[in-house]
Amino acid sequence: MVNKPWSPVQQLIWEYVINFVSYLGSAAAAQPTPGYRQG
Repeated sequence: MVNKPWSPVQQLIWEYVINFVSYLGSAAAAQPTPGYRQG
């Protein structure tokens, strides 16, 4: 990893990616009913 200050946009995107992955992990752990579709 390159150690350099990230721009606000890069930081925002990185946080969004982490939150999205966490959301997917939570959704998978919740085991939604079959046939349920997100979106």
